[in-house]
Amino acid sequence: MTDELAIKNGKGLALYGERESVKEIAERLLRMMPGTTRFTANEALTIAQIAVAHGLDPFNGEVWGIKSEDGKWYGTMVGIKGLRKAAKRQAESEGGVYWTEPPTRVEPKKYDAPENAVVYEIHLRDTVTMQAYGKSLNILTSAGVPYAEAVRMVGNAPVWKGVGIAKADERSKLPIHARAKKRAEADALRQRYDVQFIGVEYTEASEEMPADADVPVVEGDYSPVPEVDPQPELTPEERKEREAVIMGQLGFEV
Repeated sequence: MTDELAIKNGKGLALYGERESVKEIAERLLRMMPGTTRFTANEALTIAQIAVAHGLDPFNGEVWGIKSEDGKWYGTMVGIKGLRKAAKRQAESEGGVYWTEPPTRVEPKKYDAPENAVVYEIHLRDTVTMQAYGKSLNILTSAGVPYAEAVRMVGNAPVWKGVGIAKADERSKLPIHARAKKRAEADALRQRYDVQFIGVEYTEASEEMPADADVPVVEGDYSPVPEVDPQPELTPEERKEREAVIMGQLGFEV
């Protein structure tokens, strides 16, 4: 197949080939995207190579390079859009989908964070593990085990809890609540799916771009999130009731 860079059905870039595609993406980054004009050719090629290798779109904020005003190159970063795309691909390859519940703000002291920090939790579930869980319950209840006892035997339904902590003294273009929510979602995605990217170093120091960084992302990718009052964590009884509702929606008798 010849190297080409195409747009398909408005769903983003379809990347084929290797060298020519990487070169073309790098050239387009340097010419077209805001904030990339000060990237060197090698830096643009680095972003393009990671985009091609992992099937990410550098033109809508899935992957980008981070460089400060003084010319310091921080490397590449895969944003929350890229994590979602990779997780969605993996979920589909398993024959399922995943979903997250609305993030819940919790008290900083729960995670030994500073008092002025903003902390959110987010829960992620997916159909593959939920169906496996439901099958286990169904086997037990079909054998005459009461539902409550079956739940006690197999435990609660599988769930991945992501935690996001944003501190007040951090330098970032994102509002503090948006940072914490994004980090919570990213944490949950990394726990459930293999969304580590070769060539991308993800550390706490590089998670958020410097305030003066040039980032090729369209303005408005993230909008300010209004503050919400902390919500109490679900009790074991409330969680079991929610799990029963979810299992019923998946078609299992509960």
